[in-house]
Amino acid sequence: MSSDLKKEGHTAKQSGEILNQLKKYNPKLAETLENLDREQAQQRLAFSNLIKKASAPNASSTDKNAVEAAEAKLQELGEKINTTIDDALRSCGYPEADIQASYAEDHYESDLSIESDISLKNYTPANIAPTGKIDAILPDVLNRLLSLAPSAWLNAERQKPYRLDKSYLSEPLSIVSGARVESVLSPVHRFAQALLVSQDFLSEREDYDFHAGALLVPQTTQLGASFEILTTQVCGNVDERIASLSSGPSSNVDSTIYELLVSAACQNYGRQVEMLSPGQTKTPDIRVIDGAMPMPTVVECKRRQFLIEYEKAEERQVRAMYHATSTVLRNHGIFGVVEVEFLLEVAAIPIGEFASSVVRQARYGLERTEAVYPWGKVKFSAIPNRVEFETTKLYSPVYLNTVFGWNGDVPEFDGIVCQSMYNKTLLTSRAVEPIALKWRSRSPDAQNKKQRAINALLSDAASQVPSGEIGIFYICYQEGASEDMADGRSGRLKSEVRDWYHRRGISIPAFFVNRLYPRALGHGAPDLIENVIQMKSHGVHPSIFDLFPTCIFTNG
Repeated sequence: MSSDLKKEGHTAKQSGEILNQLKKYNPKLAETLENLDREQAQQRLAFSNLIKKASAPNASSTDKNAVEAAEAKLQELGEKINTTIDDALRSCGYPEADIQASYAEDHYESDLSIESDISLKNYTPANIAPTGKIDAILPDVLNRLLSLAPSAWLNAERQKPYRLDKSYLSEPLSIVSGARVESVLSPVHRFAQALLVSQDFLSEREDYDFHAGALLVPQTTQLGASFEILTTQVCGNVDERIASLSSGPSSNVDSTIYELLVSAACQNYGRQVEMLSPGQTKTPDIRVIDGAMPMPTVVECKRRQFLIEYEKAEERQVRAMYHATSTVLRNHGIFGVVEVEFLLEVAAIPIGEFASSVVRQARYGLERTEAVYPWGKVKFSAIPNRVEFETTKLYSPVYLNTVFGWNGDVPEFDGIVCQSMYNKTLLTSRAVEPIALKWRSRSPDAQNKKQRAINALLSDAASQVPSGEIGIFYICYQEGASEDMADGRSGRLKSEVRDWYHRRGISIPAFFVNRLYPRALGHGAPDLIENVIQMKSHGVHPSIFDLFPTCIFTNG
């Protein structure tokens, strides 16, 4: 990962620790080191300003030469500080061998994550210990958030469908990457949906949308828990950001909440931060104002839209395939699970051809035998026309696993479309005429389009870092696809970032990738697992990760 931030010997943290010891043993040398540190801070600020000037459209060659001269001067001062620190270490009694060894330790090579485990199978509720109880936090904080929403606006939104209604009983269920599509694309405003679904969860309503609640309830809980820090400690346009949750576009809500949570987490971690107002040109989200970093520093937050347009179109095509197939299967009295691996992009596969192939396989193929077609592979497994089980919510995790063999923790497929017939209530103990289509898309073109959306966020974030400044990135996306797709997405990010370059004049020493795994458990209880990939530029000391928080949604 390219970076213009150069190592200047010992880290600021080491320098501060040495300075504290030195004040006891050699006050005069301590004063010298303190003056050098102060001079270095001034030179870094001047260096930053020179870069800004040299990056302007009307910059002259003199401006650009001044940057090179300032950089050389800053490097020279860094070497002087190193020498002074070495003298200080000797005066404090450090052995010469230890002093020399410290230089070898400073030559760190890795630009990969400290948390290198990216495998989805290791991030299941069974493998991750809880860090907090939603039920213990949400009741105390939800009223604070409800007070932020204008009552007339919230009441109007309440009239829109956000619960498990009659259509849930009568229409097929479609889950993509772990989330019910109807919940994600709900007509209700996203912030209103978060508040109302959280209320339903606390009220234990039977029609509580547990699919939406898997993410919205934990996220709302964390926002409410961060409210006091945001309103009393974080500087800048916090009030405007909070107000925009209800007044702004629904599509911006999740990203704005992420920016608020990152600000609160940084502040809680010891950084003093300011949320910046959007400008006419691209503006970073947050500025670090406590002087912890060697140069002016901003924090930029990017959150991937859960379903990009390509994924929405793919889901619509699969849903149409399911409708065409299930209609014919039911006419023949055939019920079961169709498992499909698409080798072409789904949009390129004629629906009629797909349906006739699947029906042929179900009627005449051997049970559980895989049939191969030019566009993919199909396997059909029969299910009795009536399946009995313990009472649970319709299409709950227990239901889906019992009837259709769907494991939401580590799914083998990217999505499922399924339906049982004659549902009269949300609580049920049977599935009648059940048919499901499980699918995974393994077309290289499809995988490329789904995975590249993550890497594009990096370039977008870099474009908002002002010249002459440091940028710390927080990238967030929701995961829930099949294990190989999820791991491929993370692996591609780690692989491509090795060769990622940003424009000159800015420094990107480190960034954090917050991967979210929201799940409904059992009969519908919300659960959110957060896994973080930490990445840093070549030559940057790992202590950079000590200055900024890692987990954002599960840090309290």
